[in-house]
Amino acid sequence: MLFAGDADENAFAINKRLSATCGYEAAILIGYTLARRVFRYYGRNWVSVLAFIIAHESGHIRQFQAARPPKGVKAELHADFLGGWTLARITRGTWAAEALSAVFNEIQSTGAGVTGTPTYHGTATQRLTAVKAGYELALSGAGNADSAFGRGLTHVGL
Repeated sequence: MLFAGDADENAFAINKRLSATCGYEAAILIGYTLARRVFRYYGRNWVSVLAFIIAHESGHIRQFQAARPPKGVKAELHADFLGGWTLARITRGTWAAEALSAVFNEIQSTGAGVTGTPTYHGTATQRLTAVKAGYELALSGAGNADSAFGRGLTHVGL
């Protein structure tokens, strides 16, 4: 779902029903400004970058369902892990190096946020390490989404 907004470039998952007629308990909202920048900046790799953003936010939705969900920066790094895992599963590891490089560039260029604030996602190195670990886990063929969730928690130190 895209939403219009101010100049903020953001995407986020919410854990609530958007309307009485909506059958889903959670949703991913992607800012128009973010989607437009990704489309313009990444050329033919824009789909890969947007797919990673959606996979990261999907990780948060899975966290909402957990009995003890991770919090703070560990939740963000865990969502990065799950995002990497999801993309490897979807592409069956056929993601071109150029597309993966675009995702890594997006992670590095958007910044980590300010330490100690709700928007802090971890350092670029922490984030890239989490994405790679999730991606490699999926390529190894080990486990399903539930086991990836658990392995991601271990990866971030929970």
